Amino acid sequence: MRKYFCAGCFVIGGFALSLFSCSESEKDIVKSKSIIEIISSNPEFTTLKSIIQYAGMSDTLAIGTFTMFAPSNSALEKIKISDASTILRMPKDSVKWFVKYHLLGKQLNYSGFEKGQLTNINKQTIAVTKDAENSDILINLNRVVTKDVSASNGLIQVIDSVLIKIK
Repeated sequence: MRKYFCAGCFVIGGFALSLFSCSESEKDIVKSKSIIEIISSNPEFTTLKSIIQYAGMSDTLAIGTFTMFAPSNSALEKIKISDASTILRMPKDSVKWFVKYHLLGKQLNYSGFEKGQLTNINKQTIAVTKDAENSDILINLNRVVTKDVSASNGLIQVIDSVLIKIK
């Protein structure tokens, strides 16, 4: 009887130990990155990162819930913005307005876009249309080239051109 009791204690004790050793601590959990963390870590967005930093919006893009229409470096080059030195010569208010123009105050998947209009956080309207040839959704006539990049605080829709130029 004592032999079975000790064996039973060993099994129960081993099970309890395995449960304890498998518990996750806060540092073991892989956390998803925020919109600004994704942009900051991707070499395709170095210019956009500089724009966001100059506009003073890094903290906003770390905590708020957004859909960001993110122009890549090549999209920004189309309007002659290729590096931080170009941005630093622009009025800060205009740069901030530009960033906000590319943000929706909610998370919206690509499949959730419907023909019509969206309102950005500047309270300006953004046109949503459909390409007649291939049924792609166009945002102010710009293509979404990478859809639904998931962030901890929203989504990034990578676009092939800017929605509006910096004034």
